[in-house]
Order: sequence, then structure tokens, then C-alpha cells
Amino acid sequence: MMNKALPVAMLLAGMAYIAPAQAEVIGKTGAVNPAATGAAPGGSVKTLNVGENVVHRHRVTTTASGSVQLVFVDRSTFSIGPNSNLVIDEFIYDPKTNTGRMAATLTKGVMRFVGGQASHTGGATIKTPATTLGVRGGIVTVRHDGAGTRVVNHFGRVTIQTSAGPEIIRRPGFAITVANGAAREPAPQRVARGELESTNGSLTSRSNQTGGRRENPSDSGRSRAVGEVNARVGVVGIEGQRQNVAQAAQIASNPPPAPQVPQMLQIAAANSTQDAASVYLAQEAVVAPTPVVAPTPVVAPTPVVTPTPVVTPPPVIAGPRYYTLAGPATSTTVLPSAFAVTGAWSESPVVGYGVGGVNPDGTPNQTTRTFAAGLVINGSGSGQSSSIYLATTGLFPNEADEPGGGLVATTRRTATSSMGRLGTSVTPVPGTSVYSSDYIPQSITVNQNGYTSSGLQNDSFYYPGGGGASGTVTFQDTYTRTSNPAGLGAYRPTGPISGQVAGLIRTDSLTTGNFNGPSHSVYGEINVDLTASSRFGATVVFGVEPSALPRAAQDDLQGAIYVYGYQGAGTRTRSTYVDYDYFGARSARTSADVSLSTSVYGAGNTSTTPTHDQGLVVNATKLGVEKFFPGVNFCQCDYTRWGFWSQDTRRAGTSASGGADPTVRDRIHMGTWVAGMPTAPGAVPTTGTATFTGHAIGSFKSGPAEYIAAGNISKTVNFGTNSGTFAVTGLDGVNYGGTIVIPGAARNMFVGAGSGSVAGASLDLNGRYYQGAAGAAGEAAGTFRVVGPSSFGAGTFATRR
Repeated sequence: MMNKALPVAMLLAGMAYIAPAQAEVIGKTGAVNPAATGAAPGGSVKTLNVGENVVHRHRVTTTASGSVQLVFVDRSTFSIGPNSNLVIDEFIYDPKTNTGRMAATLTKGVMRFVGGQASHTGGATIKTPATTLGVRGGIVTVRHDGAGTRVVNHFGRVTIQTSAGPEIIRRPGFAITVANGAAREPAPQRVARGELESTNGSLTSRSNQTGGRRENPSDSGRSRAVGEVNARVGVVGIEGQRQNVAQAAQIASNPPPAPQVPQMLQIAAANSTQDAASVYLAQEAVVAPTPVVAPTPVVAPTPVVTPTPVVTPPPVIAGPRYYTLAGPATSTTVLPSAFAVTGAWSESPVVGYGVGGVNPDGTPNQTTRTFAAGLVINGSGSGQSSSIYLATTGLFPNEADEPGGGLVATTRRTATSSMGRLGTSVTPVPGTSVYSSDYIPQSITVNQNGYTSSGLQNDSFYYPGGGGASGTVTFQDTYTRTSNPAGLGAYRPTGPISGQVAGLIRTDSLTTGNFNGPSHSVYGEINVDLTASSRFGATVVFGVEPSALPRAAQDDLQGAIYVYGYQGAGTRTRSTYVDYDYFGARSARTSADVSLSTSVYGAGNTSTTPTHDQGLVVNATKLGVEKFFPGVNFCQCDYTRWGFWSQDTRRAGTSASGGADPTVRDRIHMGTWVAGMPTAPGAVPTTGTATFTGHAIGSFKSGPAEYIAAGNISKTVNFGTNSGTFAVTGLDGVNYGGTIVIPGAARNMFVGAGSGSVAGASLDLNGRYYQGAAGAAGEAAGTFRVVGPSSFGAGTFATRR
């Protein structure tokens, strides 16, 4: 859930307005794990703490257990790992024009630079003993040791000066090594995931470190990188600021006044107290003495018994509550015929969950939320059509919250048509709902209306994707209580799971009506927080890998952070978590309906909040995908889960002529994801062999057609030699075989490369080990990339022992 403290980078943005007397301060330490020391020019070396000033010519040195993050006033950051030495050579920034430049020297160790406003304009220069790097608005990791300098590009463009002339890394996830003699590798190479994991580990707080926080971190907090701002740099290096992304969107839409410096630097404020004045009035009277009289016998009065008030305790709702509702098929009653693909759909039941018990204020917790999803995949290759939908709805009987939710769907009516999108509210019709004594719904009638400032009214739209004209949706369906499917609620873990995503994305211009942009592969990470509540949040972080297809000027997306579901106070729920088989979320929003996603586009890696987005993340465990791919043995994984994700995002971008385009659209039809409980490197066996079997599924592009394909995968690994083999069969009609390697420094990761039964076809694997019933490395999953003579594809795989 969301961190209620403002992001450090946002607080420091206000420092652009500090008084001239403090102008020499160019940043602050955002997080520190001693031993990290710093020295201002002419000053003595001292141990750094959170909130220390950073000035020109500041030198930062870390020991084997030290790490530190520097946050600058233009929102640039340096994350510095152990055994490192860095000097800030130059920092110039004008907040009025948002222009500037900066330079630093890394003489040893590892650091990650995230460019802010200064690097977007004048650029940033990073020197090492082996080379000089030029970074403009990008994200780069630099490591220097006795062998030379290793440069990994996560975003943007990095220019590297060598004895052979400049080398430019344009592709995210690629790297180059420059020897100390300025000799370099022939060309940038793709970075193995194991290397990224190892580097991330060197920039991560250890189990006994807090990053400068007073409290010990939680299990999830221990895995964060130095400082909240630079958490979770994934395979393509975008930072996933999941903890603070909702507040960031709210501040961007309604920025507060710039805070004063003492407020920004305050870590713990002392609460002042003022004693209330108390006035006592006393009156003395002088009275003549009363004569002594014999006392009258005292008769004891009859005692008055005050009845004890009868307090009726609030009703306690039994929990947890799982239930199922039966009704008409969503694919025929909600999805318009001009939108939905016809065919044999596979749809989940409408299942629901409520925590029960009482709320913090003592009132009964009546809230429940429902989940429903469905998909259809007809045919294969250029003859395929496909659709998927997700509906999540909240029910709050007798409470102030407005009941309701929504449905998001995506469709491709033919393999060569554009993608269609549907979004609609799903709201109980007032006065029609019937609940049991414990507030489990017995009968619910829903329609397309949503709550607006004018009351309930139609809140729907759809873009057919080749099926006719756009329009609105009208439906009214009744669902009644029925028996639960076997095993509903049997397993409902809480906590984070993480993994990988892949898919194909395409950028089109809504301004010009150009809907024929090329498709490109995307790879990245997914993080999911499953809570004890009935809601949850997910974040997908990815980078775009340009295909061999021509890339037009408007085809400018570099990567993105797409956020789904509930992200903490100030955000909408837009999600349902029933159990480990039934969970899904729609694109996240603040309470003010501001998108929480971020797109990065253009040559300058411009970061922007989409003007609108509609998307979904859904677990496919119970969606019956196997019926569409006969012969594929989909993984019956113990703890690893997989599914689909989709997005239709509008933003400003680049026109076909290279100018500004006010409205472009980035679209992913049905990407795939896989996530579980990652195995720690030290928990992977060091002896013995194991065989893993499961499935591979992903999106493919062949000529004008885009479609989904799946196949079987098996791999055998020798943990003693850190090597093995794999075979993929029937994937888009091609069989593949190859070898895998487990990097020695990151034994929970593996990579593979092989060739196909069709000449010129190849397949790469990039995976990791996960917890399973068979042990710490009981399951294995990840992403794959396929390149053929006339096609390419990207997807995910899941296997178990």
C-alpha cells in the first residue's frame, strides 16, 4: 500500500525556491546505509545521514557495507553502491527555465544515474578512469573496477567515448564494456538478467539495513533499492515507484505551495503543548455557632438501585465470506456484437469475497467485492480472433459508499484488424439488491450506469476494432446466489509476488487517424501486492525493444509504468482479490480520476501521465485457456501464477512528421505475465538435476497479422554444473531446442538460447526460479523471445518440477 510520506524527490523539488544564501546546496541524501561518508570541498570526512546537504565538488565514499542515494533539486538521482567513490564535479540548474547540466566522476564501484530536468537539457557527463559517458534524460548503471567500465543503458541514449571513437547505446537492456585502455567491445550486447539482478543487489539495502529509516524494514522493504525513489529497477530499468505513485499523480494535478526548507528537512517534529489555565473560586462565610441539640435518630433511607444500561454490541459479520452468483453470460449480454469476438467463450463464475468482522470504528464490515472474467481465442495465425474482459464490482449495503465497479475488455476481431476497447460501469440498480443476514448478496441486478455529479447515468463506450462504428453499451442483468465452485477460498495468501511480463505494443496517432503503426516487443517486470482486504494493487514496468520493422516518427514509446488496482489512500479500488485463483485489477485512478500510470517517449525520454488509460491485469488460472490450445500442457503450478494484461493509453507524443502530436495511443491487446515467490540465490540447490515442464504462451507478429500462440516447454538443469538444456514444441508451428546457463553470481536466474526447426528461427529464454511444492527451486518461469525469417514474438513461460 502507499507510503503516506511525500516522495523525497518531490519534497526536494521545492528547494529550487530557497533563499540565495543557501544556493550552494544542490541536493540532499535521500537514503543512507552506513558506512557511507562524504566530504564537502574543504570540509572533513564524516558519516552521512538522511537529509545531509550535497554541494558542488562533494565527494561520497562507501565501504563494503555502505550505500547512499543523492537526490538533486532537478529530481536527478545517484544511487551509489558499496566500495564506491564518486565526486559531483558540476551541477547547474535554473528552475525558472528548467535547464541545466551536471557532471560527476566515478573512480571505483557502482552507481545508477536517473536523469532529471538538468540532464534533459544540457545533459549529464559521467567520467571514469576508462571513459566518459554522455547521458541525456536517461537511466544508466555504471560499474568501474580493475577490468574497466561496464555501462548498462536502461532508458534513453548513452554516448561512450573510446579510443575507437564514440559508441552510442540506443536500446534499453543493452550494455558495453570499455577496458582501462579505452578499448571496447565490438558492439553493445544484450544484458543477461542475472547481471541485472546482481547489480540491483549491490544497490539494495541489506537485511540489517534500513536506508536511514528509524524502524526496521519489513520483508518487502528489505528488497527495495537505496531510497524509495529508486526502488525496483527491472530488466529494462524503469523505476517502479509503486509506494508513492498515487500521491505523485495527485500532486501533479493539484500542486501544493513549495514547502519551506525547515519543513522539508524535518524528520520528527516535537509537538508543542500549552497548559490550559484553571481558575478556582472559593468563598468563606462566618456563621454563628449552632446550639448543641440531642441528635434525632437517623433512619436509613431505602437504597435506590440504578439500572445498568443495556448496551447492544454491534453485529459481527462472519468472515471470511466466499460466494458465487449465477446469471447470463457476460460475453453475450454486456459485450456488443460489433465488438466481441463470436465463438466458444470460456468465462469464470461471478465469485465474491468479504473480510467480515467489524470496521475500525466498530461498525460491521458489510463490504464484499466480486470478480468475473472471460476470454475467447478462435483459430490460429492469420485466421485468429480473440477477446478478453475483466469485471470487478464492490457491494456496500447500508453504507455511505456508492456501490459499483466496472468492466474493461479488449478485442481483435481479425488478426489483421486494429485492437478494439470497451469500458463500462457495472452498478447495482437501486432498490433491487437482496442480502442475507450476514450481507452476502442473494440477488443483484446490475446495469451500465455509473455515479456522476448528476446522479446515475450511462457510463460506457466501445471502439469495435474493425467491427463497425463506436458506440455505447446498454444492459441490465440479474445474478442470484448459487453453490461455490470446488476449492473456492481454499488458498488465499497475502503479501507480494513478483515476476515478468512480455507482449507486443503498437503506437498510433488519433490526430491523423493513422492506425497502422508497427508492433514492437516489450519486456519488463510485474509486482503484485495481495492484501488481507478484498482489493489489491499491481504495477507493470517495461521497456520497448524495437523490432526489425521500420519505426516511424510517431512510433516513439520507450517504456512505461502501468499501474492497476488499489494503491492506497486517495485512490480507487478498481480490483478484486477473492483467492489465489481469482484476482484481477483495472487501470488505477486517484479519487479525482487521475491516471496513475506513466509513459516515457521520444528521443528525450519525456515522462508524462496519460490523459486517459483503460487496461486490465487478470489471473488466468481458472479461465480455461487450455481449451483454445489442444495438446498444450499448461502449468499446474503450486505457487506461481500467470495471466494476461492489456492497455490502451492516450498521451501527447510525436507526429508522423516529427512534430508534436497532442493525442497518440499506445495499445497492448493481450500481453502475458507470470509471477510467484522468487527463490533466494543461496537457496538454489548446488548439486543434483531436475526436470521442469509446463507451457509457453505469447503474442506473435507475421506480416500484417498479430495473434496468440502457445506450446509446451521442458528444461533439464544440472545444479552442480549450472547448465542444462531446454525444448519448446509446437510454438506457432515451430519446435526449438537449446542450452541454458545459470550465472554463478545469481544462481536463482537462468538464460537460454536455441534454434528452431524452421531455418532462421531462434528462441531466447530469460527466467528465474520460484518457490514450489518440490522446494525452494520447485518452479521456474520467465520470458521468451522468438525471431523467425518472417515473424517475431514475445511471451512468458511457466514450469514446475
